[in-house]
Amino acid sequence: RANDVAREDEGVKAENGANALAKRNSNKSMRPNVDLNATFKDNWSAFKKAETNRAAYNEVFDKVGASSPDKEAAQNEFADLFSKSEQDNHRAYGGSAIKAASRIGEKLVKQNLDRNLSNNPDNGLPPEKKPD
Repeated sequence: RANDVAREDEGVKAENGANALAKRNSNKSMRPNVDLNATFKDNWSAFKKAETNRAAYNEVFDKVGASSPDKEAAQNEFADLFSKSEQDNHRAYGGSAIKAASRIGEKLVKQNLDRNLSNNPDNGLPPEKKPD
């Protein structure tokens, strides 16, 4: 499992840069809350929860980047908003890192798509050719 996480980190770093990786890994919901005195089962749950949070974050992170012409700026905005939400323990999202990632991502994707449409009133379609 550790090799999977290391490979995933390398992929994020290669695709989005070290800055994106550092921001993601600085979020406490991405790290397991392991108690050294707890049972294996309890610690396994913590690892599983952290991995689930990480997967949700990564999925939304990619979608937000894909929705904007400036991928890095959009992903940085998502990372900043997620970090701010996390400082409040995602209270606005019922304490769920997954809900926070999804809702923040939905808002940013919609915002990016609306911005793209307003900048391109033809909805991305090429202008029709005029007859010669």
